[in-house]
Amino acid sequence: RDHIGSGPRHNYPDDLRTLAYALEHSPNVKGVTTRLVEGQLPRDLNALKNVSVIVFESSSEHSARETHALFLNNNGTDGKTYGPEETAFLKGVDELVQKGMGVVVFHYTIQLANETANQYFLSWLGGGWKDHYSTNPLGDWSIALAPGSENHPILNGVKPWTYHEEIFCKYYFPAEVKTTPLLIGTYTGNGNGNINLGPQVAAFAYQRPGRPDD
Repeated sequence: RDHIGSGPRHNYPDDLRTLAYALEHSPNVKGVTTRLVEGQLPRDLNALKNVSVIVFESSSEHSARETHALFLNNNGTDGKTYGPEETAFLKGVDELVQKGMGVVVFHYTIQLANETANQYFLSWLGGGWKDHYSTNPLGDWSIALAPGSENHPILNGVKPWTYHEEIFCKYYFPAEVKTTPLLIGTYTGNGNGNINLGPQVAAFAYQRPGRPDD
């Protein structure tokens, strides 16, 4: 759901409607059916049984005034684990992911406070947010394709661009995990960040073990 008090930058439902429309009307992608869920993902795992890819875009879960698309608000937990019912639900989601369900995460969704939630995202995505290390400056950004990624299928048709946006970056990547940088963002100022931040990975992909088409 929309970040309380925010402007169009956090208009998650409209972002996802635009993505769904693009997928369903793409001239070179056929047979795609989408379903938009506003708010938190329903806890009925039957709704995910035939899902090929699940896309998350939402607020984080560290503030009581925000709703994460998947994880419970961290204020109601010990910051490390979840209760039995939620633990069972997340285990069920993880089993679907391990069987091949793709996971895509946009923007603020990746910033998690709960340790268990972070471990799930690291397992599924290959990288994630790390408090006191990762950052998200709002300002002017120049976005370019990462060197060597020009032919990656995710970037089909993508060209470099510049815009004023909040980019989540300086992700944490475990040393033993191999991810593929897709987009490199360079912060140029006119915002709230460190002008000396330098080029950062703004988007990446992860080929999970056992799923060669990630």
